[in-house]
Amino acid sequence: MRQARFYYIFVILLVVVAGCTANTDPAELSQDRMEVIDVAFAISDELKPNTLHELAIHVTQGDENVTDATDIQFEIWQGHDREQGELIEASHVEDGIYIN
Repeated sequence: MRQARFYYIFVILLVVVAGCTANTDPAELSQDRMEVIDVAFAISDELKPNTLHELAIHVTQGDENVTDATDIQFEIWQGHDREQGELIEASHVEDGIYIN
């Protein structure tokens, strides 16, 4: 019985020590994290009412252009009436630029 208790204590200590030796280098941990996706709108400063306008966004993740997004949509509504909004599909043109 005494040997079994010693064996269990040894196994528990071994697990604790193995867990404490995990790699905790901050440089390596930050490389494993996903980088933030950034979206910048590219529209003209002056939009005239009752005319068609092209909507464009530039999508990046870190320093890389996102060229393989599978679902980009613009949601457009008038005033505060978001319930009557319209979803418009966007497609990739070049270098992370998506347009409607």
